[in-house]
Amino acid sequence: MFQDVTDRRRREEELRTRTRAVEAVPAGITVADADGDQPLTYVNPGFERITGYDRETAVGRNCRFLQGPDTEEAAVDAVREAVEAEEPRTTELLNYRADGTPFWNELTVAPVSDGSGSVTHFVGIQQDVTVRKRRERLFGVLNRILRHNMRNDLGVVEGYGELVRDRADGETAEMAERIVDSARDLLAVSEKARKLDRAIESSASPRVRDVAEDAETVVDSLRTEYPEVAFTVRTVEECEVYATRQIRLALRELVDNAARHGESTVACEVDRDDDGVTVRVHDDGPGLDEYERQVLDEGRETPLRHGSGLGLWLVNWAVTGANGRVTVDADADADGEEGTTVTVRLPSVADEAETALDPERSTAVSTFL
Repeated sequence: MFQDVTDRRRREEELRTRTRAVEAVPAGITVADADGDQPLTYVNPGFERITGYDRETAVGRNCRFLQGPDTEEAAVDAVREAVEAEEPRTTELLNYRADGTPFWNELTVAPVSDGSGSVTHFVGIQQDVTVRKRRERLFGVLNRILRHNMRNDLGVVEGYGELVRDRADGETAEMAERIVDSARDLLAVSEKARKLDRAIESSASPRVRDVAEDAETVVDSLRTEYPEVAFTVRTVEECEVYATRQIRLALRELVDNAARHGESTVACEVDRDDDGVTVRVHDDGPGLDEYERQVLDEGRETPLRHGSGLGLWLVNWAVTGANGRVTVDADADADGEEGTTVTVRLPSVADEAETALDPERSTAVSTFL
């Protein structure tokens, strides 16, 4: 008898602790009955704060009362499909507060089962992401302006600069050449931004791919662009990783960067061991500056120099998105040759089969970008 009372009190205390925890969460949390019209049976204070609806008003109603004239039907359908399939899903949709003001709601719904496995309720988590959505839209507008308007105008500046340079001489020709070089540098930045934007927007799913084949393809394509550079490639068989095609873009950026800033040679080596695949790109140039090293090593936001920064952002984003790591050795390669060696370390397919891609690491990088 005494033991039964002790166990009951312990369970009651655990329940009170969980309830206090849910009540303290700043995000909105709701619980809806899985039967009938799926009425809400519980809302926490976070929900009341975000929506402006108090508990007495919300409980007993289907949460569709948050919808309004501009709520997209596709987003509503996505939530409905998840509920019907009894599976978790996260969707962003435009909802409306009690006072009629709209807000962007990042809604996650998940089924709750009883001891027999039957779904009895659905839990919902609401996050007000209005500020983030506004920033995304502003960024989209600025991105279009910078990518299209600026690119077109810079093309005009470059063209007129070349005309002045070719028709003038002396100091005037030198100044015109500087204008042309600056315009081309900015156009290169614009092109890097376009590639980065396309890579981020890509919805390609990760798959098993051979990094050795990617490296050989990249080097072959760059040999024609840099005929004065001596490229070497050393690979082994079955260098398979679990990643998207952005890994090839990252390798191309590394080898291209080495060819542009090196002296005369670029070496690309792909190897594997029990823990994963290693790619090393070595050049005999002066080395990456501190800004570029930070982009590759840490993904830190830094000033861009000569348009190279955005490309290195792409490398950081693609590699960390595949649970990889990038390191830079600015002294010597594995054979003791002076220059810069960038090393990309990627987990093996076997490791990724167990853990898949690391969502937290991928999210951290893409959000930072």
